[in-house]
Amino acid sequence: SYPSDANLTRVVVQGAHIFVMDRHNSQVYHHRMDEQLENALDPTTAGTILVSRGDQVGKVVVGDLVDMAWMPTGPSRQKASLVILESNGAIIDYDPATMQLIPLQVAATDTWQYPKLVGSHSGRFYVLDSTASRIWRYDPTPDGYNNSPYDWLQTEVDLAGVVDFAIGDSIYLLYADGAIRKFSMGEADTFDISDWDTPPRNPASIFTRPPAETRWIYVADRGNSRIVQVSKEGQFKQQVRIADVTATGGKDPLAGATDLFVDEIAGLAYLLSGRDLYLLRLPMSE
Repeated sequence: SYPSDANLTRVVVQGAHIFVMDRHNSQVYHHRMDEQLENALDPTTAGTILVSRGDQVGKVVVGDLVDMAWMPTGPSRQKASLVILESNGAIIDYDPATMQLIPLQVAATDTWQYPKLVGSHSGRFYVLDSTASRIWRYDPTPDGYNNSPYDWLQTEVDLAGVVDFAIGDSIYLLYADGAIRKFSMGEADTFDISDWDTPPRNPASIFTRPPAETRWIYVADRGNSRIVQVSKEGQFKQQVRIADVTATGGKDPLAGATDLFVDEIAGLAYLLSGRDLYLLRLPMSE
């Protein structure tokens, strides 16, 4: 469990490393999996805080934490790392291999109105500005993301109701009212959920990665207490529910989900719900 006033908004997993953001307290926790026990956290890392509001990282005094993502390698970016956006417009970069926190500068942050979510793809950094209805794409530079951003959306899109987004070879927007929209190369693309048994209700999170990492789309549909697995065009594949809530103290964590991360290779889903982190084994399909 996390502090009683925690607002857990993002979980990012990379190998044995698990990062959890508490937006209310502006902290990122860094857990590790237990090397001796299968699918269990190393208890010595339960309270490990990686970065917190007020910390000094290089010349940056960390402000409120906005969002975070795992950044893979790509052109002009030779290492993979965790990137955390703070409210003053700097990125806090953490490399688990070196265990170093480094501040990275980001260009043109004065054009942002309300940066709400961040994402990544092949070294590129994406910022979803819900008030300005813009998705800014930053290409990496040797010292961070210092070049002016690219206005990724090529058509007018209202982003005010977006609660989460996911980046594969397309970008998927999840709205509070249950709508899901897909954009490819900045243009609207087909995403059809007409074959779902019921549309998402009060959804919390949408997850995918590029095809080499993740084949499917996953939606934490908390209003229907389920995780829905669909194709990247929206076709329903399967849904996951908690069959017996006895093991979770009589409450259904899917009904209170706030974020979801899926490791398809391991067949595992990491779920934030309330003040807890859950590990679910998914029935993976072909």
